[in-house]
Amino acid sequence: MTHLGTDTHHFYQNLRMPPSDNQQPFLKNFREASRKELEQTPFPTLKHEEWKYTDLTDLATLAPTQSAPSDLEGLTPEAVYPYTFNQMKSHVLVFVNGHYAPRFSRTDDIPVDMCVESFTEASPKDPETIKAHLGKADRKGNDYFSYLNGAFFTDGAVIRIPKNYALWKLTTVWMISRC
Repeated sequence: MTHLGTDTHHFYQNLRMPPSDNQQPFLKNFREASRKELEQTPFPTLKHEEWKYTDLTDLATLAPTQSAPSDLEGLTPEAVYPYTFNQMKSHVLVFVNGHYAPRFSRTDDIPVDMCVESFTEASPKDPETIKAHLGKADRKGNDYFSYLNGAFFTDGAVIRIPKNYALWKLTTVWMISRC
């Protein structure tokens, strides 16, 4: 078994921080805080209780790569739709390699009381609400991958449903990884 030690830089050293131009200040702070935590958090091994049944040694030898919105080029709706419950006529948000793909998404008939959009669209409209919720759902302690995700976060889904609202149509979010 490869000894990973406490240095976690090997796993993400080739990743670039997302561009900071035109981003909300809270997002920059969130990324910086996540990056600092990431640098202090060891890569998970079998010695970590929550990972004792999952050997990540092979993953640790890889170097993740980042995608770009240009990765959507050549991807057709016909290739995406079979996987989106399209036959159910649901509301659909599609993300390809972490980037919102509006041409594959269906949000045209969402009720006016409900909001379904990408983080990129929602954060300028309501930064305080977004700031209050960003990163809260996956912070359960020293989670290396939550910090990694936070440090290099670029986009995500924002779904706001009013309290006591009855939603009569399925809403799906698809995260498609394209290699």
